[in-house]
Amino acid sequence: MKVSTGQSAWRVSQTVASFAGFSLAVISVLALPSAIRAQGPDRPADSKPGGDHPPEARRTFFLSNVTTANDLNDIQTDLRNMIPRARIYGVATQFAISVSGSKEDIQLAEDMIRELDRPRKVYRLTYTFTDVGGGKRGASQQYTLIAVQGERSQLVEGVKVPIVTGSYSHEGGTAESQTQFEDVGLKIESTVEGARLHTHIERSSVSEEKSGVGPEDPIIRQTALNGMTILTQGKPVVLGSLEFPDSARREEIAVAAEAVQ
Repeated sequence: MKVSTGQSAWRVSQTVASFAGFSLAVISVLALPSAIRAQGPDRPADSKPGGDHPPEARRTFFLSNVTTANDLNDIQTDLRNMIPRARIYGVATQFAISVSGSKEDIQLAEDMIRELDRPRKVYRLTYTFTDVGGGKRGASQQYTLIAVQGERSQLVEGVKVPIVTGSYSHEGGTAESQTQFEDVGLKIESTVEGARLHTHIERSSVSEEKSGVGPEDPIIRQTALNGMTILTQGKPVVLGSLEFPDSARREEIAVAAEAVQ
């Protein structure tokens, strides 16, 4: 009886120990997720809140060489694409760009603006018109324009011819004519884009012939030339020629470019 009693007591203690071990294991497993939640998935347990985000800096850049809203928008778009972390805003009325971000973002924005905000190139364009007839070159005329890169320059030389476009009557019965004026003569338009020069030349004159529309309506003869050439500084480039109506004469047109700044 004593032996059996001792064996029973040993078995009971083993069972109690097993239950106690099982209880401790359950407690440790249940406590583990709470410890993980307190630590966080991306930050060490001893890190401080806000330590992963450096303080922001702000700065406003005033552009020195930008003269149009399109130029401001181009620089602003470039900054936004290259520095997506920063907040970038453009002020068109002051040609300014404000940047908010880290110190590295501000420095990168400053470097990019220094590279992009450059003065535009300015050229002196000299157009030479030379009369050619019977295989011989005659007198020449020259016209000079100052062209800023990206902007259109225009030269007009001639007269304004009135053209009647209509008429209307007052309540008293008197009639008045509606008249508009047409430029007649020489017109030169130039646009420099990078190393390319776009030129539109138009030569017009009033013909001695009369139109059949009305006695006051003239016939205007017009010849135009549109062309594109690569700028070659100091060396004239022939663009083409304009033919004179009812004549064997023509005008040969050449242009020479010189950088002003």
